[in-house]
Amino acid sequence: MKVSPKSSFIELLPDSMANARRQVEQLTVEQLSRMLDNLIETDKAFRNSSQPQIFLETALIRMIFRDAE
Repeated sequence: MKVSPKSSFIELLPDSMANARRQVEQLTVEQLSRMLDNLIETDKAFRNSSQPQIFLETALIRMIFRDAE
């Protein structure tokens, strides 16, 4: 699936948008799939937690460092 280069879901300054595009271009489909799976699993724990921020922060840290292993 491709999105028109002119469409934007988030507001970013031009330099930030260019940087975000460079980062996204480096991701593989497998990496994106793992990230989505991680977020889905986190969502389950997130909804039942009295401290959901911990689950969100942990999921984000896992996504950042998983491919560095």
